[in-house]
Amino acid sequence: MRKTFNRTRRIWHFIRLVLGKTPDTSSLLDTPPRSVLLLSFPRSGTSWIGSLLENFGAPFINYGELFACLSEAPGLGIIAKNYQGFRIRYLRAFVTQRRGWNSFAFENAGLDPSRVLEITNRQPGTHVIKIFPGHLSQDQLEILIKNYASEVVFLRRNHFDRLASLKTAQQMGNWQNTKFFGSEIALDRDELKRFTEGYTNWYRETKKLCLSIGLPVIDVAYEDLFDERNLHALLEAISGSRIFIPDSQILFSSLSKQRPREIHNGYEFPEWTPESSS
Repeated sequence: MRKTFNRTRRIWHFIRLVLGKTPDTSSLLDTPPRSVLLLSFPRSGTSWIGSLLENFGAPFINYGELFACLSEAPGLGIIAKNYQGFRIRYLRAFVTQRRGWNSFAFENAGLDPSRVLEITNRQPGTHVIKIFPGHLSQDQLEILIKNYASEVVFLRRNHFDRLASLKTAQQMGNWQNTKFFGSEIALDRDELKRFTEGYTNWYRETKKLCLSIGLPVIDVAYEDLFDERNLHALLEAISGSRIFIPDSQILFSSLSKQRPREIHNGYEFPEWTPESSS
């Protein structure tokens, strides 16, 4: 009974967003528009970062995995309200994605990513959209980066940990807050190699593009965020607020719930620079 109630409540919440229920942006009216692309990979801490920003009341609007057609974030209502024809196409794609993941779902649904950032760039405040490989075609991603993004944040994570966490989440059927303590999963060396190479190539090419056009870039490893100073700096940078000061008690509590860093030699995800490619 409770499971049915929670499912019904979640469906109703999503429908309200698609119908155009928008978040309260009255406190952002004096804040210039900023569109921040959070470029990362599944199981790299993006949901954690978004949750922290929301819990701290940061001056930003979250769009989640909008371009994967999986978002249930507050910002969805802003797009629905300002993008004619968005609602029904996104709803259909969302239902399809919930049944089984498909790459490039947003574009395949006949939706225009550029139109989305045209809208966010007219709204006050900082607008954060998560993008993973497979969310957008490379051509579309390049257009967004070159023409619309105010800033790009890369969030990396140790390949071994990420693949283990991904497979555990799939095995348990629980995507959010999945821990793999006590879980037994099989990791194939060839699978890990393909996983590593595919994501690394996407990251290097995309960051190379950002640097070539002089776009402001923040590049941070998930493991480094266990240092409270690094985490605080990242939250402040994403929110775009110089006076954004997270509550230290909430910050410490959130950090304590994260899994301690483990070193798996050979599977680190180092920051890419033009010099490192030579």
